[in-house]
Parts: sequence; structure tokens; C-alpha cells
Amino acid sequence: MSNVIDIKGLHTYFHTPRGLVKSVRGVDLAIKPGETVGLVGESGSGKSVTAHSVMRLLPSISEIAEGEIIFDGLDLARADERVVRSIRGNRISMIFQEPMTSLNPVLRVGRQVAEVLRLHTRMNRTQAMDRVVELFKMVGISDAQARVHAYPHEMSGGMRQRIMIAMALACDPALIIADEPTTALDVTIQAQVLDILKGLVTDTGAALLLITHDLGVVSETADRVAVMYAGQIVETSPVEKIFEAPLHPYSIGLMNCVPRIDQDIDEKSLQTIPGTVPDLADLPTGCAFQSRCPKVHSRCREEEPKLLSVGDDHQVRCWLHV
Repeated sequence: MSNVIDIKGLHTYFHTPRGLVKSVRGVDLAIKPGETVGLVGESGSGKSVTAHSVMRLLPSISEIAEGEIIFDGLDLARADERVVRSIRGNRISMIFQEPMTSLNPVLRVGRQVAEVLRLHTRMNRTQAMDRVVELFKMVGISDAQARVHAYPHEMSGGMRQRIMIAMALACDPALIIADEPTTALDVTIQAQVLDILKGLVTDTGAALLLITHDLGVVSETADRVAVMYAGQIVETSPVEKIFEAPLHPYSIGLMNCVPRIDQDIDEKSLQTIPGTVPDLADLPTGCAFQSRCPKVHSRCREEEPKLLSVGDDHQVRCWLHV
């Protein structure tokens, strides 16, 4: 089965007054049809910049310095902006973290979704609005016929996120990128939104790149996991393996930070990963995780490890597993 998207050796840099910030450094990531890949890591690891690179939604101070983003046989990293615009929101769509800042506050939500349809299809206004009602019903919005006339401020956070999902689905995309889609929602609404996303991937066969720092969301939703640290993917594996037997010290640290219901607080207090993420404008020689790693040795400080295969569909970037 061919991949929906194949990211190869992606480097995305930012030109800042402090110097060159290497936000994404050599990312390789492929996603198959109907597959959900969870991209996890702490804030500043490069998850969102990777997604924005795919969408070509980067600020003027940034550049895709190296690498390929292959989609439908086209390299999006080098494609003409007009071509990218025809794909963005159509064949590849994105669900952003905070829907209130993504929706236009002075336009009715139905009109905003209909504009996507009219931009990328030959639907007239009536056809587009009929399709919007169908989409609203698909994502679980009650009284969809009336809701299309509402303004964003008249809806709850969970309902606005459903609107964003409906907008992302409008043109039957091959790839959906969801960037922290449940961060601003309470737990019960989070579960509903994730159920919608899982159902849509199953029903439509679309690929889903789910960006999050919440390992619980990954365990419930993803088929595969890619762990990102300091602009690099440091481990990839099927979701079961990453939770049962993580290999990279950073992945192990992330798992240990998650409180477990079967452990008493007196037995094992909440763990943390010591130290901070290195400055991406002044990276150390060797492994980026060296200053925080409990198993660091001399080679880690001298040579940068490669992402190596350690089993079926399992890769790790660590000298301990060479």
C-alpha cells in the first residue's frame, strides 16, 4: 500500500535576530491510508512546525532548507504556491488547536464551511449549504439546519471544534492534520471529539496525523507513534510497543511522567524529566538529549545518533541500541 504522504529528511529553519533556529532537523515520516500516526513530544519539540511545513503555512522568516514532502507524486516543499493552495484545505486539511482563533467571528459558521466547498468544488451556494448541513450532522452537531446560521461566539468550545472538523472534512481529504485538537476542551468533550476523528478515519480511509503532548490521547487514537525531541524524531513504533517497551531514554522519561491509577502516590511520586530542551539556535555537539539523559556516555557527546531500525516497524535514535 502506497503512503498518503512521505516526508523525507525535512529541515525547517527560522532566521531570527539570535541566529538560525533549527526547529525541524531531518524528519522522516510516512503515513498510509486509514492510518493514524501520533506525533508526540513536549512544547518546542517541532511538532507544529512539521505540520505547518507540510501545509506550507510558515512565516516569512522561515524556510524549508532541505528535504521532500511527497504527496500525490508532488514535492510540496518545492511546489509552486498556486499548486499548494489548490491542495491545502482540499486534499490535505488541518484542524487547529484553538477554533475560536481559526473561525472568523463576524461570519456565520455555515458560510465559513461553505466557502471551502465553493473554493475547491463547482458547488453553487445552495449546494454548498446543503453539504454543510450534512457535514454538521456527520460530526454530531444537533439541529444542524439551524446551527449553520450561528456565529462562533454562540457556540461552545466543543461545538466550535466540531465545526473545524466539518470544515476539514468538507472536500474529502486524503490527509487530515490535527494539531492539539482537544487541548482547550474538558475531558468528556475531548473523548467525543476523538471518537469523531477515529470514526471518520475508519469511514473515509483518510490518513490522520495527530499532534499532541497527551499520551492518553495517543494510546486511545493512534496506530503508530513518532516521538519528537529538539526537532528530530527519536523513536517510532506501533502504539502498543511504545507504551509497553519504549527504547529511547526520552520516550522512557515521557512514559514515567504519566501518573498511573494502579500506583499509590506514596509508593511512587510523580516523576519528571530533569533539565530543559536545548536551545535550537545553539545545539550541542552529539545527541540533543545528552544533558538530560540518565544513560549518557562519551559517544553521546561526540556523535549525533542516526534513526536506526531495531525491529518490525520500530526505530530509535540512540547509541544504546546500535
